[in-house]
Amino acid sequence: MYVSADGGCVLCALILKSFEEKGARREDSYNIIRFAAQPSMVDVGSMWESDGDRIEKVSPLRLYELTWESDRNRIEKPASRALHNFMRESDAERKIEFSLGIYTSEDDPLARCCIPSRPISTDVSSEGTFKIITTWLQECLLHHKQCHGWGKVAQKLPARVIDVQYTGRDPFLLETSEMYGSWIALSYCWGSSPTLKTTTQNLSRHRNMISISSLPQTMRDAVEFTRRIGYQYLWIDALCIIQDSTEDWAIESLKMASVYGNATLTIAAEAAVDTSSGIFDSTNVFRQKQHINQCESFNFSIIGKCPYRAGKGTLYLRESLDFDRSSLAGYLSKRVWALQEDLLSPRLIRFGKAQLYWRCKNQESMELCPTRALQFDRRYLSRHNHSDFVYQTMNQNGTKLSSWYGIVNDYTTRDISVPKDVLVGISAIARFMSEAMGQAPTTYKAGLWEYDFCQGLTWRRSHASSLPLIRHAEYIAPFWSWASISASHMQSRRIYNNISSDEGSTFYSDATIIWIVIETENNDPFGIVKGGFVTLEGLSLEICLHEIPSLFLDCPKDVVNVEINAENPLFDEDLLKRNLIAGGCTGAHSKVLLFIVSSSSRWAINSSLDIGASRDNRNTLILESTQNSGEYQRVGCFTWAVRHGNLQHQDWTFRRITII
Repeated sequence: MYVSADGGCVLCALILKSFEEKGARREDSYNIIRFAAQPSMVDVGSMWESDGDRIEKVSPLRLYELTWESDRNRIEKPASRALHNFMRESDAERKIEFSLGIYTSEDDPLARCCIPSRPISTDVSSEGTFKIITTWLQECLLHHKQCHGWGKVAQKLPARVIDVQYTGRDPFLLETSEMYGSWIALSYCWGSSPTLKTTTQNLSRHRNMISISSLPQTMRDAVEFTRRIGYQYLWIDALCIIQDSTEDWAIESLKMASVYGNATLTIAAEAAVDTSSGIFDSTNVFRQKQHINQCESFNFSIIGKCPYRAGKGTLYLRESLDFDRSSLAGYLSKRVWALQEDLLSPRLIRFGKAQLYWRCKNQESMELCPTRALQFDRRYLSRHNHSDFVYQTMNQNGTKLSSWYGIVNDYTTRDISVPKDVLVGISAIARFMSEAMGQAPTTYKAGLWEYDFCQGLTWRRSHASSLPLIRHAEYIAPFWSWASISASHMQSRRIYNNISSDEGSTFYSDATIIWIVIETENNDPFGIVKGGFVTLEGLSLEICLHEIPSLFLDCPKDVVNVEINAENPLFDEDLLKRNLIAGGCTGAHSKVLLFIVSSSSRWAINSSLDIGASRDNRNTLILESTQNSGEYQRVGCFTWAVRHGNLQHQDWTFRRITII
């Protein structure tokens, strides 16, 4: 094979390259045990039931691949000592697999027969690519029962939209005044480049005309896209919300659930780092680079014969592409506002770096294989992409609250340019969940939900974080809300990592909620928070903080006036057996209050609130007094196992407290 590769065979060179990357050596000998073109199951999600049975019904995609699988020969007398030592260390024969994707053109006989994969155009704005997009859209509008009504029936238009109806003429900002129609929405990154905005100064001018030449490339491409798929109205936040009007922003920013939820289609400019990058150009950069790599590697084709009918066609080879949906993630996956724009959109066309991706309530598809739906495993997606929220709520079948915790985990690792918008940026999702689950809006409390409030209190920031400042400079939310912490200080860690969605897990609220008070602008439960507190009753213990070795403090010790035992970062099994009483510490350390809010167990067990009940873990808030009687602020949270010590101690007391 090396001789063939040295002689110019591209296929042999690629196979050898793959082998070498997997640890093979030039002197190794292999037997070819399979060399065939056949359907290949390409995993994009979990393909296994909990009992080990394979789930064939959710096979993501059937794609033809050319596979070369080899098995190392056992050599009784190896030619080199190094090879001999390598062979001795191996308990089994080594297998190496190399795969190439096979595709054909749309008009090839094999395309109608058995090859669903297509070439990816080097220009995402080409007629061929737009044909794929319009086919996906029309198929959804006309035939998807689950998507019926979403964008098919005219909806009440947002307060302002961009009218792009006439090609060759400049668009303008239309104030809709209770008009009905259909629109396209744009999800994009503002970035650091200057961008055109609607302000109180240019509002009148924009009503008359928005010069197409003044638009940054991403917005200009959105106008072209909207026109090419046959729609008149486009919604872009920078142009449709008056950016220097606090009043207009407060009103319109809270309507995102309606804007994106009722849009016929949302464009996600995933590859564009800012508004100057463009939807098309930013994607084409990666496509053209990929095309160059393909041309350098594959300069030949194969004659293929359809196994089901007469006729031959031409097959082309390419490297097997990654089918994991996360491979399409780009700059939008780091932007706070983009999360709700993604989740709330009933239809979304994502302009990813590698290819286009379509998602609606009925199916998901990729440009690589546009005529086949990707039937992902729903359970896998719910753990990693919040699809249980997307699919269950949009299908009006309800949703688990675990979806919310997963969304917050994602949300708090994203970038936000204006800290005070942290709750506004997720308010549309909260509003939508409230309606979908039949909960009154007033059950939403500054990022938490009243009916699971005690569990919601157990968020925690990264234990490894040593950043000096993490509280927002201005008031954003009560100390007990995760929104009071700067998202950038979560350090890409799940702040609700203690909450499991497993069916075997059972959670208990150990504290009694007396009342929760939240003050918001315009009395909108999903609006900007101006103040709030919660009053709880439950078991508590005053203790010296340095006796708790494993802490998840909301802020470091130079911000909170407490001592931390940093020498033992792990849970000390003897902790609850020694000095866990208010008078047990002889040092001049600050006292904090431990307050049990919830318990968790992997099994359904006794739900008694007695401190000695056999639950696995106790979730406990660490509170610091504000010097007002009975009033505290949250400074941390930790979880301890019931089995670690005897908790039936006389100093645990039942009390009523208020947390601001």
